[in-house]
Amino acid sequence: MKRLWWVFLLPVLLLAACGGDAAESDPTATAEPAPTQVPSPTPKPTSTPEPTAAPSTPTPSSTSENPILPAESAPLDEPTVDVITARKLARAGIRTNLIRGLTLVTPLETVLKRGKVTSDEFRGVISEVYEGRRDKIEGDQLLYETLGLMGPGVSLYDILLTFSTEGTLGWFDLENERQYVVLDSEELTLSHERTYVNEYVNHLQAVNFDIRAKYDATEGNDDARLALRALLEGDSAIGEFVYTSEHFTPEEQEASILEPNEAFREALNMAPYIAIRTFAFPFAEGLDFAVQLFQAAGNWSLINRAMEMPPVSTEQVLHLEKYAAGELPIEVEMPDLGLVIGDEWEHVRTGTLGELFIMAWLETDFSPQAASIAAQGWGGDTYSLFEGPDGEGILVLATVWDSEQDAEQFFETVQRHTEARSGVGWEDSAIAPDAVTLSLPDRTVYAERKGARILQIYAPSAELVDALRQAAAGPLGLE
Repeated sequence: MKRLWWVFLLPVLLLAACGGDAAESDPTATAEPAPTQVPSPTPKPTSTPEPTAAPSTPTPSSTSENPILPAESAPLDEPTVDVITARKLARAGIRTNLIRGLTLVTPLETVLKRGKVTSDEFRGVISEVYEGRRDKIEGDQLLYETLGLMGPGVSLYDILLTFSTEGTLGWFDLENERQYVVLDSEELTLSHERTYVNEYVNHLQAVNFDIRAKYDATEGNDDARLALRALLEGDSAIGEFVYTSEHFTPEEQEASILEPNEAFREALNMAPYIAIRTFAFPFAEGLDFAVQLFQAAGNWSLINRAMEMPPVSTEQVLHLEKYAAGELPIEVEMPDLGLVIGDEWEHVRTGTLGELFIMAWLETDFSPQAASIAAQGWGGDTYSLFEGPDGEGILVLATVWDSEQDAEQFFETVQRHTEARSGVGWEDSAIAPDAVTLSLPDRTVYAERKGARILQIYAPSAELVDALRQAAAGPLGLE
């Protein structure tokens, strides 16, 4: 899903990187930015390697410098407003074919039929999509609350739905390969045009690189899916930039940038920082990743290659040299913990957090630079999330790091982070030699490190922590 305010996202990230949840703020006013806490992308490597190391890199399915242009002729009778709109969009599509060097043949009738929706119709379409994602989003909220990153009384579902319906003029539906342009009047503005171009690049990706299959392959791995989205959004942002540079005057470029409306600002003010940061990642670091590929080749060839072999983790997006080297996440297997905690607990999911999530988690109380340093040695992780009869959560998180030094750095940083959030200090645990426990009114937090592996448990009682640790430690290599 795309909107024109991706250029607004970096200023957005000035919000409350330190000092409490945005959910606790007054939702009628935008939070004041904290200038020292801008979560900028991870510092770039000193040299940008060209990802040629993988010998099995396939040739992109389409790299034509002379794409086939739509051959459909426009009707010769007196055009209606709808036909004029469709012609403008078709012209934008032809220009984008030429810029991106890819082909999408779209007859005028198809542009007209599939393009235009009103704001109310668009909200209906997106609401239906989000309803299909409700369980996933509510699981995310439970994860955030269990980690202490989101307070009660705020609906993550409503926040994300508002993000995706307000302040946007278009969307590309990957499942049905259909573009939408939100048009409430007869006027097709420059904002509509640049939005359409952005979505059109997504459409080009889908038909030339079988993105739907690649997207489906990330099912159950949020980190891999976020990495894929970062590549797609970075590519489409470059395409939009080139288009507006070539076909808009500087004044038109500035005037065509869509400002977020009040509903969007209120949702932003209520959103937990972790949700904002995750939502922004494809538009910020994704753009940075794509720009590095484009600059390394001087053309679209490396981006096209990445479309065939997308990054498989946010770590690869954050560190181009790891993508170039084909450094894959370390697989971590979580044992079945359901028998340990009883039938009253429902297993919500087992998944992967990834480097970006861990970095954003730490950014809530530390500077982006400090959080980035602590997260950079991430090698892999897995977690299991459970929900209790009263809506409380249990989280068991196992991480593996590139070195013992990386593990120790994260171990110490996450302890300081939890102390800063809770105001409670850690105590040595008798369960294991290198383990600590933190007791809060509603939960017990346990952390243990052995070599390059770390186990963290968040549960309502010390008894549950002990049982979960006994069940998980052996299979996770902590014994």
